[in-house]
Amino acid sequence: MTSPGPSDRLAWRDAAAALGGHPGARQGGGRSQRVRPVPGTAKGVSVSVAYYCPHCMSNQPSYEYSQGSEILVRCLTCGYPVADSGGAVSGAPGDKPTVLCIDDDRVTLKMLQDTLQSHGFQVVTAGDGSQGLATARRLQPHLILVDIMMPGLDGFEVCRRLRADPAFGETPLIILTAMDDPKLNVKGFQAGATLALRKPFEPQKLVSTIQTALALKASKKRR
Repeated sequence: MTSPGPSDRLAWRDAAAALGGHPGARQGGGRSQRVRPVPGTAKGVSVSVAYYCPHCMSNQPSYEYSQGSEILVRCLTCGYPVADSGGAVSGAPGDKPTVLCIDDDRVTLKMLQDTLQSHGFQVVTAGDGSQGLATARRLQPHLILVDIMMPGLDGFEVCRRLRADPAFGETPLIILTAMDDPKLNVKGFQAGATLALRKPFEPQKLVSTIQTALALKASKKRR
């Protein structure tokens, strides 16, 4: 398997350090040699096992996918990059980042807003995909949370359109899903999502996922 580039490895290390995990500790003897296709996903995407995910803090199934000439590996549960994630340097996000939350469920939006504001984030909300795209282009938030299942433009299409805009090429996109279906996560990552978060989630899990995504972005900018 082609190794990720040095800048990617350092970015993953920075994010792992921000979580306080053990990024160099692969449990279970590293990745198994067994690889199988993910049903219903694009050609070239496959699942492997036994990578230690610093974000989940446990062994998790992983999947490989092509990005240009590179083969990358992510945790199938949360989307965290898991290949060669050793070492540690600081990668904490800056103060008062703006987070855009896109979800058609008002209760979820209120919960996201209250939780993130209580942790020092500036929060903007949008009730559907079209409004979310318009708000993103107007405000240029530091990070975007987007629900997968929405009427009209769903979360996958929102991610695709944002990634097609050069202004959002490096903006962290976190997809929210209420279903425990690995195929949805893979589809979201193929659409451009950075990480995935399953609903319902604990407030601290939400905050740590956002910190991870912002740390990945910040560490890449320093390289």
